[in-house]
Amino acid sequence: MDELFNSQLPEGQRPDIQLCIFPHLREFLVVDLREDPKRVLLMNTGDVFVEEFYKSVEAEFSEVL
Repeated sequence: MDELFNSQLPEGQRPDIQLCIFPHLREFLVVDLREDPKRVLLMNTGDVFVEEFYKSVEAEFSEVL
């Protein structure tokens, strides 16, 4: 489980944003700490979880199985 939240980019860098989104929820918060002023956004999951997203996830699971 630690490796899921300890992701590193090439050369040991860390990503600026990590999101954990639950598709059954209608909205989620994004807290962007990269710049000043800090940004907090309320986003709709319908804007993120479009049909293309589900097909991509399905294809990746198919490869694993």
